[in-house]
Amino acid sequence: MTLNKCLLYVLLSLLLMIMACSELKPHMAILDDQDKVVDVIVDMYIAEATINKQPITVRDSLRGSYRDNIILIHDLSDVEFDSLFLYIQTDSESYSEIHKRAVAKLNELNSSKDKD
Repeated sequence: MTLNKCLLYVLLSLLLMIMACSELKPHMAILDDQDKVVDVIVDMYIAEATINKQPITVRDSLRGSYRDNIILIHDLSDVEFDSLFLYIQTDSESYSEIHKRAVAKLNELNSSKDKD
């Protein structure tokens, strides 16, 4: 075996190892619409705040109900909804930016409510 062939095998092996170790993130159409993602997050924050004010005995059933309503309101499938939150939880940069926008929108909603 010549030196060139050995070098080629080593380079190909390294390339395969790098490709195998890299994490590929699937493309999800909902992530293309950041405003929609922020709206979904805002609704989830509002729902969670509302649920936490309820007695513990009814919180689980309320979570399911609110989740279903948010999916319906934003025209999402169960898979899109679950995948969105899994993606956001595993991508801290995206979550940080989305969270900032969601909090700003919540503050805006809260201040407009106070004016009424």
